[in-house]
Amino acid sequence: MKHKKYIVGSFILFYSVLYFSYPYAASSYQFESYLAPSRMHWLGTNSVGQDVVALLIEGTKWSLIVGFVVATASTLLSVVLGVWSGYFRKWDSLWNGLANVLLVLPNLLIILLVIAFTGGQYTMLLVLMSVLSWPAYMRIIRAQVMSLKEREFIQISRQLGNSHLYILTRHFPAHLKSLVQTKWIMTFRYAILTEAGLAFLGLGDPVKVTWGKLLHDGFSNPTIFLNGSWTWLVLPPVLLLAIVTVYISFIIEGKNVKRTKSSLRKEVHCTKEAGLRGEQITLHYGVSKPIFENVSLDVQRGEIVSITGPSGSGKTSLARAMYGILPVAYYEGHGQMDGEWTSHPKFASAHYFKTIAFMYQDARAAFNPLLPLRQQFEELGVTQDEMNEALKEVQLYETIANRYPHECSGGMLSRVLVALTFVWRPHYVICDEVTSALDPILKKEIIFLLQKKAKQLNCGVLMITHDHDVAHAISDRTLQMTKENRDD
Repeated sequence: MKHKKYIVGSFILFYSVLYFSYPYAASSYQFESYLAPSRMHWLGTNSVGQDVVALLIEGTKWSLIVGFVVATASTLLSVVLGVWSGYFRKWDSLWNGLANVLLVLPNLLIILLVIAFTGGQYTMLLVLMSVLSWPAYMRIIRAQVMSLKEREFIQISRQLGNSHLYILTRHFPAHLKSLVQTKWIMTFRYAILTEAGLAFLGLGDPVKVTWGKLLHDGFSNPTIFLNGSWTWLVLPPVLLLAIVTVYISFIIEGKNVKRTKSSLRKEVHCTKEAGLRGEQITLHYGVSKPIFENVSLDVQRGEIVSITGPSGSGKTSLARAMYGILPVAYYEGHGQMDGEWTSHPKFASAHYFKTIAFMYQDARAAFNPLLPLRQQFEELGVTQDEMNEALKEVQLYETIANRYPHECSGGMLSRVLVALTFVWRPHYVICDEVTSALDPILKKEIIFLLQKKAKQLNCGVLMITHDHDVAHAISDRTLQMTKENRDD
């Protein structure tokens, strides 16, 4: 991200110096026509004796102003009306209805008609593009706000007596940031290209010099292709349009995760030994101080190994690294299963839910709420008979497969998740606090069910839990992660 800021800053500095120090003005007609590039005129002159570099400097200013003003105004309209419509539902029919009307209108045709009858006024073009480009992202932001409004942390904030303004300014911006950035980028490109297209067709403001107008003026005289002057009259604005509109897509991105300098990944070699193993794993999440360092463990088939420890000690992250779903930028070391790297790109398609499976903490969140349970078994390639047998093994009726997740209790979904996890008889299973949301009775049932399945299938189980009693009761080995371990 920093190098992109440096590039943008360098461009602004270079343009500012050039704008204020270049000796010729775009309004000057004192030179001969079609002078070739030279030390005096870096890109020559046009048909009426204007310096091309001076025209490009002026054209860059007005073209970027178009993009910035339209992108900012349109994004503000999208955000304000989207939040207003999604949060205060009594206004929803008004703003959403207006957005629907504008979405079905032919925007380009309207712009062409208005510009044709108003003489291509610059201000009118800015207003038109701003007004016509906000509805699409307004509806996306509205939908996001409607979803966030029902989240528990928003409900709690209301119950604490916080005002609507406080909630909107403190809780919503972080969730809407990526949408706002994308909206601004897309509108910036749209505005620059639309204005350039209109000006190229001769429908732009005749007073303002823009990249599109430079193209229009260049192509209006076909002799430029005979005397070779197109190389400095047409090519520069085309290149500027291409560079700006492409590069703007990469300016605003998420902060890149910095990799810490470490030789651990190079030093660790695949042992080719059987078992699910973590080899010298150091978790740092891109920060200087690691959460834990050089952790190694293994789980063999037929045994249950539990990892206990306080919240934030890195238990789940360690399990995810061993499974291969934690981004490699966040840790050093390797996870491996029977001699294969779990982080290898082809490992997931070859082994996930076949020879190794991961049970997530929240069974309800692990299922798609819009699909019946039957279809979610079918996604794994499970036949009807195999699904029925798997449900029977966890003491559930076959008819539960026709239900949606919201029609099942937490205990039912936990049993379905166990059935889904063990349906292909995996060699290893990682259980990430799978009983944390269950009552004591259901917790006991699910734990015994997992223990039974592991012994029946000779399956190695890595159990992540806060419950020391459960860990010691069912495990062959128990490992504890403590704050002291992380600080060492």
